[in-house]
Amino acid sequence: MIQGFIRVDEELIKTLSNVKDLEEKMELLDSSEESMDIGKSWQFLLYLLTGDKYGGHHFISNLFYPKKSTVLITDEEFEKYSGNISIEEFNKIQNKIDLNASYLNPEEVKIIMSHLNKVSIESLFDKCDFNEVKEKKIYPGGWDMSFETKKYVADNFNRLVLFLNRSIKGGNFVISECV
Repeated sequence: MIQGFIRVDEELIKTLSNVKDLEEKMELLDSSEESMDIGKSWQFLLYLLTGDKYGGHHFISNLFYPKKSTVLITDEEFEKYSGNISIEEFNKIQNKIDLNASYLNPEEVKIIMSHLNKVSIESLFDKCDFNEVKEKKIYPGGWDMSFETKKYVADNFNRLVLFLNRSIKGGNFVISECV
């Protein structure tokens, strides 16, 4: 599973919220040219930022698990569309949070970025106990202190920060999706 983000305007959010056909929703999401993903580093980044593999009640977790009231694609729609993963399996990975594509409004993005812009990935690594990362089975597993691991996670973190800062400048909503 990878975590992706899409930068959109309010008009597309309204359109997506009113579209009933999942295939049409997916086409609209796929048509955005302003997207990026952080690969499989999403849960490790969430853990580094919050100290919890699911983010606990930390506001940063909203970046990865936006509030249920903003759900654009439900579990049932996802299962019907994907056909290759059961909701049960998805929920195990997602800690039983029933969403796949949700969004943050521009103000929520600003709040998250007020924190992320003050954080350096190096300081997060310095505080990280990699033995605990292994014990907690942070997805997808196999994390270590190697140069390659740190570079992969750091590159994804830095790209995410850049992407979200551009979202703020454009006054955009950010759709978060785990696929």
